[in-house]
Amino acid sequence: IELESRISVRADLRTPRFDLDSVLGSGGRQVLKSGAVLEGLSEVIDLLPETLDGRLILNVGTLLAGGEKLESAKLETELADRGLVIHELSAAMPGQTRGKFQGLFFTGTDRPQLSGDVEIESANTREFLSWLMPEWKQVIAERWSGARGKLSFRSKLDHAPLSLRLSDSKFSLDDSSLSGEITLTGGDIVSTDLRLIVD
Repeated sequence: IELESRISVRADLRTPRFDLDSVLGSGGRQVLKSGAVLEGLSEVIDLLPETLDGRLILNVGTLLAGGEKLESAKLETELADRGLVIHELSAAMPGQTRGKFQGLFFTGTDRPQLSGDVEIESANTREFLSWLMPEWKQVIAERWSGARGKLSFRSKLDHAPLSLRLSDSKFSLDDSSLSGEITLTGGDIVSTDLRLIVD
């Protein structure tokens, strides 16, 4: 901590294990999908003094999320004007999957928004999607009986409460390649806009 005309705080934290499921409770997935976490984070940032500079590096050996263990989770972020710069948010997920996000979190808009680049590499897409979308787990098991699926995914991501947009997306699943855009909106009426081109 440095105390001058501005306050500078840097935290480098490490923990071998963190149980996210116990923190969020049984409705944790719905909390994340609804964007309540974004709104809560926005409220906290808005309370911080403008003279505060902060940087956080958090490494978690094993993160319990969605009933599974995510290994080598890392968050590196710093305070910016009306938001956060996220240098890295990454973790190893089910299905021999590695995901990484880097971008910005904005609070100075009508709704808080997360915007940046996401990358996912998976050796077993079937297992990864079964964990990511448990409500589709049975359908995936019934319909997906062939190869496990090797996935490479790159996209621009824009996420706000009750909305998610993936643009400039590039997919590679086994020998097939696709590009396109996906938009999901929630609320009283749920809608999905999917535009994909097979290369």
